[in-house]
Amino acid sequence: MIFALKDHSWQAVYDQPHVTDLGAFGKPPNAHVRSLGPAKPAIEFELSSMAQGYLGSSVTFVAEVNHKLREVLSVATGESNEAAGMPPDQTFSWQATVETSASIHEGFADIIVKSSGTKGEENGTDIHPYSASATYRFSGEVYKKVK
Repeated sequence: MIFALKDHSWQAVYDQPHVTDLGAFGKPPNAHVRSLGPAKPAIEFELSSMAQGYLGSSVTFVAEVNHKLREVLSVATGESNEAAGMPPDQTFSWQATVETSASIHEGFADIIVKSSGTKGEENGTDIHPYSASATYRFSGEVYKKVK
């Protein structure tokens, strides 16, 4: 539920029983308010979980779209197997930063995800330096990758 102060009292603005499914091993994500553009507040959920030495993290944004709250973007923000006890030549770790740009589409800013670190090949154990940048643009309903 989201409440707003109206006429000197708090009133429910949104009362949706289900917006998104998030959590890991009974641990809820950390939630923060984030602006996705002028008059476009959002809730940013940061989630991190570890299993058998493998760490994964992500962020999910929930915003108002067409008078309803909805998940508009969820992206991975890091992976690591540093705690898995792998040999050094098979150990990887990468992290991403998530930023909003000055470019606005339909009232929402573009979201830029910049990743760096080391990453393994999908079909093997070769580890290599990793650097990537992706831009996500609001499509009217959700964010979609544009480059």
